[in-house]
Formats: sequence, C-alpha cells, structure tokens
Amino acid sequence: DELLTWFTRDARVPLEDLKRRAGGARYAEVSLEVEPSEPGWTGRLDVANHEMMSDLARLARDGAARDRDDDQYPMRLVCRRLAHVVNSSCNIEATNHGRAYNPAFVNPDDMQDLGLSPGSEVTICSSVATIPAIVQPEPGLRRGVVSMMFGFGDGPDRDGEYRSIGASPSRLVATDRVFDRFIGQPRMSNIPVTIVPREPARASAPDPATTEQL
Repeated sequence: DELLTWFTRDARVPLEDLKRRAGGARYAEVSLEVEPSEPGWTGRLDVANHEMMSDLARLARDGAARDRDDDQYPMRLVCRRLAHVVNSSCNIEATNHGRAYNPAFVNPDDMQDLGLSPGSEVTICSSVATIPAIVQPEPGLRRGVVSMMFGFGDGPDRDGEYRSIGASPSRLVATDRVFDRFIGQPRMSNIPVTIVPREPARASAPDPATTEQL
C-alpha cells in the first residue's frame, strides 16, 4: 500500500479516495487540462500523411502483407487474454484452477474435422517452428482460427513440460519476412499455422477451467 501510494502521489484522484469508494465512482469534478506548447514550437499533427495514405491504399488494394508460403498453412493463430493472469504474471494455482498452461482454443467444428476432442495434445506448426499445445473448444471463434495466450512456455528444450509451463506461440513468429517497413515490427498475429495431433495422441477429460469467453 505504501508503494502504491507513492507511485500514485501525483494522480488526479488520490489513492485513499479510490479506496473509500467501494465499487468505483465517477469523478465529474476532475478535469484534464493540456498545457500550452513550449515557446517557439510550431509543430502540428500530420493528419493523413501521404506515407500513411499510400499504405492504406495498398492495403485496400492488395490485402494484408503475405509471406510466400502462407497458403501452405490453412489456419491462422491469433493472440488472446486469459482472465486469471496479467500477461503471464500471477499464474498461480489459486486462480488458474489447476491449469497452469495456455490452451489452444479452436472452433468445435474444426476440432471435429481434425479428429480432436477437448484436452487433445497437438503440435502447432508455422513456417519457422513447431510448439506443443492442448486444445480446447471455443464456439465463439471463427472457423480456421487458433487462439492462444502469449507469454507462456520456454525454448524447445522444455517442450516436454508444456502441461506445467505451457507453450510459447512467439516461437511461431517469423521476424524477417513480413514486417513493418518503418519500425521493423513483425507480423505478430494472424500467423499462418497448421495443427496436427501429437503422437501418441492422448485425450483427457474436459478441462474444468474453460470459463474464459474472451
């Protein structure tokens, strides 16, 4: 509490006041004011910069950037959040209900086509790597989409521990193929992947901790 108070010492609403208002509150009386610019400053927002508009026009014409072998991978991996963790922190038994790993959520129709059941062990493959995973059904996902929480797992040498530490979807990301031309950030979601059952395949009982509908 002392550290939080110190960190928020300059907040518009004092931490002690927040604590007194259980359930939250609206602070209509608190205003946010923008200070004037520094003397001599003439810079302004560059709205609709020609580089930005050129990129948007290309996107509308050609679609999202693609890698040469994207068509070889029928599914797309996207990131998600889990209710009991902050990124990968606070992953403790009291809140993860005994599931310390990050499942691969898949549309039930896709699971049926692949011959998978809740808890099946699979390998997820991209153009640069493979990771182990445990699938769980997610009816809210579009077909062809795999959804996993990032920040779990480790390197290939610890893949055998994926039931206790999860798997790292970051390993499936190619950093040198599809990336932003200005800052170099690679394509970090919508990653082309394929899913294959692990051998020997083993399906467990339905996961009791499938309460996240994110």
